[in-house]
Amino acid sequence: MRETIPPWDVRPNYSANPGPYYGIKGLNRVSNWQVALFLLSLGLIGAIFGFSSVRHSFELSRQYQDDVSAEASSHHAAVRADAQKYGNEEQMRRMVERLARDPIARAAAK
Repeated sequence: MRETIPPWDVRPNYSANPGPYYGIKGLNRVSNWQVALFLLSLGLIGAIFGFSSVRHSFELSRQYQDDVSAEASSHHAAVRADAQKYGNEEQMRRMVERLARDPIARAAAK
């Protein structure tokens, strides 16, 4: 049989100063408002960091795509100028020569 103590009774081993609140010596109790304010500010800082990192990522991606596009445009312009300068016969001769040198391209052309 167990003895139950009503919650309103003061126990004989009760201490008015039980020691550190969080179990860490020297750390006092923090109010709920301070905890809520800390968590709110931490969330706000995290949201700002997340938003700025996503925005920066999109800017880097756009810059990379612009660089690739500019390189492709430059290559396309050089190929067009070369084709207009030498004509179809010279382009065909170059292609046949390139295929003759590359065994993998020869196998793919068959």
